[in-house]
Amino acid sequence: MADFQNILAVMQDNAEAPRLLNKLHRLAGAQNCDISVIRVVYEGLADLKSKHVDVTRDLKELILTTSQKELRDAIEAADIKVDGLTSAAMWNAKLWEGILHAAESTAAELIVKTVDTTHSPGLALRTPDDWNLLRHAKTPVLLTQPRAWMGAPTVVAAIDVYDPDHEALNARILSAAQHLAHQMNAELHLVSIFPVLSKWLDEVTNIQSYVKLRNDVKEEIFLELDNFANTEGVRDYKPHAVEGDPVDAMRNLVGLLQADVVVLGTKARTGIAGALLGNTAEKLLHALTCDVVTVP
Repeated sequence: MADFQNILAVMQDNAEAPRLLNKLHRLAGAQNCDISVIRVVYEGLADLKSKHVDVTRDLKELILTTSQKELRDAIEAADIKVDGLTSAAMWNAKLWEGILHAAESTAAELIVKTVDTTHSPGLALRTPDDWNLLRHAKTPVLLTQPRAWMGAPTVVAAIDVYDPDHEALNARILSAAQHLAHQMNAELHLVSIFPVLSKWLDEVTNIQSYVKLRNDVKEEIFLELDNFANTEGVRDYKPHAVEGDPVDAMRNLVGLLQADVVVLGTKARTGIAGALLGNTAEKLLHALTCDVVTVP
């Protein structure tokens, strides 16, 4: 099984160190991963046009050296051993660009970033950096809550079995979820959500036929999930077919399963439309209180 071998983690605040390193330790598992922890720094004073070129160059070097030491000290103080971990400070005026440049230079297969939830429990994207990171990332991005994973984690992958345009995206979602579950020794769940049937059928059918129709839809989804999982080489998972609004249904399922990570797709199209996060994905990022992996 080809798991994530190169992971890039972003630590902008020293207070993140214990929780972030705990998760990186879980992600590394028994695998031989290369994990890079970076901090993106920038001080406009060092880029001012000046005759004193040496001064600005020296200032930039001093800022990078100081930031690198602070990052290394925070990692050491956390006292959580993560094999294969290196750290570095990087210079970029835009956080999201610095992260993506680092991801490219390290050939990262997964980007890990803590999201500030001080003012809201959900993973609402409050800054242009978060938006641009998800819009431009070519690899999965794990947005983490500022809390550790407890016990044996649970991973939930959101699969759309009815839309043929999502076939390739579904495969990428399942691949990311399978890799996470394997590396974290987690339980894997696959969920496909279908619209509320009673909204249209209550007036034209009886309760018995409605219940039968709903059960038939669920059985069909279970079969589709099973065929899809077998095609992708996934054997160990638990399927779910849930009726309801996608956001409410996913939020309720996450609560029922006490899920630690939800894996979902952010887009399935190309061009201008593909550059935008899907409406459902955006709403889920606001609603979910667990960690989320977004897959482009």
